[in-house]
Amino acid sequence: MDENEIAFAKQQHRLQDRTDAYLAVFGQDGSRTIHQEIVLADLERMTRYGDTAIERDNTGRYDGGLTAYKAGLQDVMKRIYLTIKWRKHNDQRSGNFEPSDAGG
Repeated sequence: MDENEIAFAKQQHRLQDRTDAYLAVFGQDGSRTIHQEIVLADLERMTRYGDTAIERDNTGRYDGGLTAYKAGLQDVMKRIYLTIKWRKHNDQRSGNFEPSDAGG
């Protein structure tokens, strides 16, 4: 194994460990406990996941700061859903995320 293959194998191992941890906490579609469903639903409400991130101030003008904040919150849910759906790609060199979708 050359240096690149070793680094790639370590990366794959870290991704799989992280995925296993997220699955232990959040469960997998179709087999979540009621508590896992409650936590995910609460996080979706808190992050306003699925809503538009664009916000306007009281005058109707674009509010860049609030929009960035809201987008950052929504990225938390994207991270959770992408991580629990991650699978090793058939092309072992890619290491790409392959979510069936970004939602739960």
